[in-house]
Amino acid sequence: MRILVVEDDRLLNNTLCYNLNTAGYAVDSALTKSAAGSFLTKQDYDLIVLDVNLPDGNGFELCKLIKPQHPDTIVIFLTA
Repeated sequence: MRILVVEDDRLLNNTLCYNLNTAGYAVDSALTKSAAGSFLTKQDYDLIVLDVNLPDGNGFELCKLIKPQHPDTIVIFLTA
């Protein structure tokens, strides 16, 4: 399973990625909406862990762009 973690809080992002990697998942990490977009043009993901508030947009906007092109990708939202 390939996972993309999109979270701008660096500590939370690193912690999520570390734990998912330790559990045996292939994980990519993005801190911004634009960085996530770059990953999505190169790789398909089974799961995206997506922060609602990002420095260059929000997770809801990104989800609206992702789902039409990747309808089978599961998206889980994070928010404070």
